[in-house]
Formats: sequence, structure tokens, C-alpha cells
Amino acid sequence: MGRIRSPFDKNKFTWVIKDFSSLRSEIIYSDEFVIDGCKWRLMAYPDGDRIKKYMSLYVEVADSKHLPSGWSIHTELRMEVVNHHLYKPSQQKYRKNFWFDKKTPAWGYKTMIPHSKLCGEEGFLVNGEVTIVVQIDVYRVIGKVAAIEISEEGSKGGYEFESEVESKKESVEGSKGGYEYESEEVSKMESVEGSKGRYEYESEEESKKESVEGSQWGYEYESDKESKKDYVEGSKGGYEYESEEESKKESESKKDSEEGSRPLKKIKRNDDGVKSNDSVNKTQQLKETMDINGFQVLPSQEKFVSRIFEKYPDIAVGFHAKNQHLRTACMNVLLSLIETLCQSPQELSNEDMVEAGNALAYVKDAGFKVDWLEKKLEEVKEKKEEGQTAETRIQELEEEMMNIMCKWSDMKAVLEKEKTKVLAASAPLTLDDFV
Repeated sequence: MGRIRSPFDKNKFTWVIKDFSSLRSEIIYSDEFVIDGCKWRLMAYPDGDRIKKYMSLYVEVADSKHLPSGWSIHTELRMEVVNHHLYKPSQQKYRKNFWFDKKTPAWGYKTMIPHSKLCGEEGFLVNGEVTIVVQIDVYRVIGKVAAIEISEEGSKGGYEFESEVESKKESVEGSKGGYEYESEEVSKMESVEGSKGRYEYESEEESKKESVEGSQWGYEYESDKESKKDYVEGSKGGYEYESEEESKKESESKKDSEEGSRPLKKIKRNDDGVKSNDSVNKTQQLKETMDINGFQVLPSQEKFVSRIFEKYPDIAVGFHAKNQHLRTACMNVLLSLIETLCQSPQELSNEDMVEAGNALAYVKDAGFKVDWLEKKLEEVKEKKEEGQTAETRIQELEEEMMNIMCKWSDMKAVLEKEKTKVLAASAPLTLDDFV
């Protein structure tokens, strides 16, 4: 949880493992593939990675040993072993807010799927083939990890690495998820305010450390100094920045052929020659957000927030924060919480439910009146518990049926033997038996 977004199908890779049952290799690798400009590969242990009776599966940054020091990639991962039966679920695993780096170039599950389930008649193994689908959402790249070299005139293959300032601008303009970037001072303020509700905003360094260890939250806030630092270091790491003249020239050349092209960027240079878009970004952020009952929200969030205030007009009566960044951050937490509760209860993990409870406590402590949302959270918890109980009962019944079928098979075999004996005993004696 922690952000509102749509799934990116283009960030998926499918790996079909042929002749799986006959594989004797300790470890097998997929072909290398590129997602968001980063090169990846999958590796699987058919007989388990130091654990028997399971298939282990990992995602790895390809050629990680040859990458320069200091690189890291902020991601969200979904791994799936496909079930080809129409009405049976696939085996899925999900990891949020994970940082790949030099110390942790690969991540996955030792117990991705048990052999009893994989090789049985569940629908995972069809014609000797196992199909694996992985989705990698890349949120941030630090250092030079580009799988495709960038030419002077533009990116090849459609991948373009931008400065941190430009990247933030793009995320505000075109993000489907409405990501939010704020200053370090606001982040610290929110950390103090939010800690009352067990919801904490952390610095980049703490966030990265926490995300590796299993952080519950994926918000990231940077100071202007950190942003400029990444901007400068990015130019050394293979990112490409155009001069003002080149940018204008390219924009003018595309103006006639492409309607609705972006306006020319107003760029100023610092003393060290690095381009700075701070003043432009501030103006654009004001233009690109709109006021809904005193909250600055993105255009993509307008209908969502308006519906909330229409149905619950007194929701923010007790919310007295005046800092606009803090108000926006609190609203984003509320929207993310609602977005999470709109998912299927069976798709939410126990960790997701804990995070949802923490988020609810946070918005309540901030002053939002969300009794209605608390009831919805309890409903989701009850449905999840009912679903888990039903799944357990189904598994028990299936095991009982298997035992009954085995007994029936054994009894049928005994019955056939007894019938054979009866036939043998009822056969009359012939003359040959006497003479």
C-alpha cells in the first residue's frame, strides 16, 4: 500500500520452462530481458534451493557483478506460477518496496511452490511445461544500470534516463498513480506527526534500509540538496541531459508533426553549470493540482476526493494542519487506504491488513473523521477470515475425499479378489479331475 497506481502490463515477462520433470540441473536461468531500462533475468531451482520438495524462484539484476558501485533499483515485484485450469488460482507471491543493490542483486522465494502442487493434477504442469510470469515495477534507479546505451541524439529502444528534477516533473504530469515528492522538512514534520499513528515517513537512507528489511511503507521524500546531488551524479551514471538550445531545437522540430507537444522548458543554470528546474517545478505543481475543500490534489484524484466529500462532508472538520504538503500527504494516505480496501480480501496479505490498520490510526490521529472507514476495514477483515476458514475447510474436505477414494480403491481390489475366489469355488468338477 502507500500509493495509488494502475498495473503496468508492459512490465511483465513470461518464462516457459520446458521438460520440467526431466530437469536435473541444480539451477536454471531464463533469457535476459529489459524492463524500464534495466536488464534482468530469472533463476529457478527445480529441486529447491537448499530445501527439498519445493521449486525456488528468484529475480536477479543481470550482470550485477560488472555494474559500478553505488547502484540501486527501487522496485515492486509480483511472481506467479501460472495455473492453466480455468477455475483454479495461480501460485502468486508479492513483494513491495524492495531495493536491489550490490549487496542484494537477487531476491525471491525458496518455497515458491511445493512439488506436490506443481507436479500434481492442479494444472501447473501441462505437457511438461511450467509457465512463470514476473512483473517488475521500477520506481527509482540510482547509478548507471542502463541496459541500453543512450546516444547523443536520444535514447535507443525508447528508454530515456532523466535527471531527478525532470523525473519528478514527469511523475506529476503523467503518473497514473499520483506519486508525491516532498521536501525533507515536510517529511520530518510528518514523521513526528505521523508517529502518533504508527505511520512514519523516513529519510531516503532510512527508507532504503527499512525497505530491504521489510518496510511497511513505500513513501519517499527528498530534500532539494539530495535531488540536486542525484541530478549531478546521474550525469556521471549514464543519464543524458540536453542543452537549452538542443531542447528548443528538438521541440520546434516536433511542433509541426506532433499536436499537443510539451511546451519548451525554461531552464536556468547554477554556478556549476548544472541545469535547475526548481522554480519551474513549483509553478507547474501549482498548475497541475487543484483545490478540493482545501486539499491540493492531482487531476486524476479529483473525482475520487470529490465523491468522498460529497458523501462524508464532515470528514475533515477535525483536521487542522495548515501546511499544504502535510495536508496533501495525509489525503494521499487516506486515498491509498481506500484503494487497498477495494481489493479482494483474499488478495490482501496479513501484512497488508496490519498496514491498513496503521494507516487508519494515522488518519484518525491527524483529525479525519473516518468511523465509516473503520467499519469497512472490519468488514474486510471478517471477509478475509471467512475466506481463509473456507479455504482451510475445502482443503480438509479434499483430503478426506482422497482418503475415501483410496479406501474405495482398496476395497474394490479386495472385492474383485473375493469374486475370483467365488468363481473358482463354484466351478464343477470334470471327468478329467477323476480319471
